[in-house]
Amino acid sequence: MRVLMAFASADLRNIGRDSMLLAILFVPWLMIILSRLALPMFGVWISSQFPLSIVDLNPLVLSLFFVLQIPMLFGLVFGLLVLDERDAGTLIALLVTPVSSNTYLLYRVGLSALIAAFYVALTLTLSGLMPNTSLLAILPIALLAGLFGPFVALLLAAVAKNKVEGLALSKAFSILMLGPLAGYFIDGRWQLLLGILPSYWPAKALWITLAGGNAWPYLLAGLAWNVCLLVALVRIFKARVYR
Repeated sequence: MRVLMAFASADLRNIGRDSMLLAILFVPWLMIILSRLALPMFGVWISSQFPLSIVDLNPLVLSLFFVLQIPMLFGLVFGLLVLDERDAGTLIALLVTPVSSNTYLLYRVGLSALIAAFYVALTLTLSGLMPNTSLLAILPIALLAGLFGPFVALLLAAVAKNKVEGLALSKAFSILMLGPLAGYFIDGRWQLLLGILPSYWPAKALWITLAGGNAWPYLLAGLAWNVCLLVALVRIFKARVYR
């Protein structure tokens, strides 16, 4: 526990020194404000200009801004922290301490997943766009979406050579967030091809839940696929950093 607290304390100091990482932490609260204040006004304007109700697009809005974007943001934060530590030689220094690389990675994966899941559940509840959905229905979706956070963090840390390259690559990661949304407009089994993206499964589970369907097959399939990808990324990361 002392080791984990030391890691957390170091993370807070690093985030406090980086204005960009600090600003990212306020994005979920900004999105809540926008969903409660700006989105209804935008919906009134849309309805007055076009024969379209923005309420019909609530599942798409919720999956884009809350279920997918929030885990990606926290994944980027933790991924950039890892790159910072790699640039500083901290990860290599850990090899001569009692703390194992597995403990470090467990901390990174576990904390990023839990924080992302917590914020997904919180923002979905406070968004004002899911008035008839209980927290018990939201929680499994939030937990699955939370796994997208460490996936982004490990992918960034495994692919980028340094923090500067990580910042550049993070822009390309938007495909992980926008790609699954194509499934909202595709009918039939063809949309399952998007399941190669780990972010597809929580988004699909949310759409089915909002439609009153049974999302558990997608939640379980998404859990299995996300765990497989995380295990693979952990091995790739360890091979690159500790080779």
